Amino acid sequence: MLVGKQENNAVEFSVKESKYLKEQRLGRIATVSPDIQPHVVPVAFEFDGSHFYF
Repeated sequence: MLVGKQENNAVEFSVKESKYLKEQRLGRIATVSPDIQPHVVPVAFEFDGSHFYF
């Protein structure tokens, strides 16, 4: 699911969304295997308002 407004492969977050992301340090990346088994792993990140750093 894509959140925010997308232009030229970039997503622009609202002020509220940016504030939330700047306060977080842990996210999750999820994939699904060919046999439909979910796989979710925690990922540490930092968001500076423009870029994510993993």
